[in-house]
Amino acid sequence: MADLIRGKRIKAEAKGMDDFDRPLVNLPDGREIGQILLRDGTARDRRPGNRNDWCQ
Repeated sequence: MADLIRGKRIKAEAKGMDDFDRPLVNLPDGREIGQILLRDGTARDRRPGNRNDWCQ
């Protein structure tokens, strides 16, 4: 993500809210920021019934 925005002016747009009232944010080219963070390993997918290690 840092490589995408370093030294650039960007505009991110909220395209709705998820089930937990968090904004769903896209870059102007349509890419979803959440998906970029998941792919880069910076974020983790939250799935009901699965606990992530930060919950311990």
